[in-house]
Amino acid sequence: MTDDEVIALGNYAEGVLRDDLFSVLTQQYERQCFAQFLQTDAKSLKEREGIYMQMRSLQDFLTHMTYVVAQRDKLIHEKELSHLKDADAPIDGID
Repeated sequence: MTDDEVIALGNYAEGVLRDDLFSVLTQQYERQCFAQFLQTDAKSLKEREGIYMQMRSLQDFLTHMTYVVAQRDKLIHEKELSHLKDADAPIDGID
């Protein structure tokens, strides 16, 4: 991916993560999974593992989105530093 694509994806991910309705949806999903887990028989290990993996997958996806935002921030910071270095560079022919 190009830097501009990473920055655009980071902007999008941040917007989604900050969206109140998205937060409500993820919380509802987590509660639903937890309720399903509690309704299973304690001996139903495969069913419980499946529900756990559903919750874990959501958490992994949210972590990935946070990572994309961090990558965007890193690229923006690097570009800002590069521009500052360029501004401080001596101009040829001027003492």
